[in-house]
Amino acid sequence: MEVEKRSRKRFCPQGMLAHIVIEPPPPDAAIRLDGCVIDMSYGGIRIRLDEPFAHDFDQAGLMIAIRLPESGVEVFIRGSIKHVHDQHHCGVQYADCLSETDMDELMFECVKLSPQDTCHA
Repeated sequence: MEVEKRSRKRFCPQGMLAHIVIEPPPPDAAIRLDGCVIDMSYGGIRIRLDEPFAHDFDQAGLMIAIRLPESGVEVFIRGSIKHVHDQHHCGVQYADCLSETDMDELMFECVKLSPQDTCHA
């Protein structure tokens, strides 16, 4: 079993969809990806993509739109790609654009959607 190296607890909200837009877009069209949130923490979010991540955008900036299932509120989060695994999993580190209060509110609803056991993805 691998030792957890994260400094922040992960939450696994179930049923939370994510829509990703790569910034800045290429000259011909914006790149849009859809997926489902695997887990998230105060530092970042991991997303399982519906289609393979076929682009070479390591460290690219992006915007993620997620709709919180319970409240229906759409939240936009800016960040940068930290890793791509198997072309279907994307790890994103948040940009420093959310206040601590905003992040607390987001995490509160996500924790309510998470099962009580540890995340397994």
